[in-house]
Amino acid sequence: MAGGTPAFPASRVLGARASRSHEGRNALLGNAASRHAREKPTLNAAEACGIIIHVLAQYLGAAMRLAQYEYLPEDGVYYGEIPPLAGVWATGKTLEDCQRDLREVLEEWVALSNSGIRRCLSYTNR
Repeated sequence: MAGGTPAFPASRVLGARASRSHEGRNALLGNAASRHAREKPTLNAAEACGIIIHVLAQYLGAAMRLAQYEYLPEDGVYYGEIPPLAGVWATGKTLEDCQRDLREVLEEWVALSNSGIRRCLSYTNR
């Protein structure tokens, strides 16, 4: 919100009629409503971690959908990789083993290489 104007005015989201009723409610409530509208929503650490975990799960799922697998007959194993992510590959005796191992490698890659996640997690400690 900048200068007391909502980023998404009620009229854009709910229509002009809802906007008028929202303005009327604020007029009746006075300063308490406008003060509440200016307050930033806060999350506790558990809520923030829940959001982070949800986003990470979506990211891991999307990355796994990019995985490519092939059978290497000379070695008798399956090889899997996620081409956009350098160094994320795994092998397994079965396709399921390869997929499970690739998911573990991906999780470790995210945990070790993504400083943005560490910054995000440090936010929850504020």
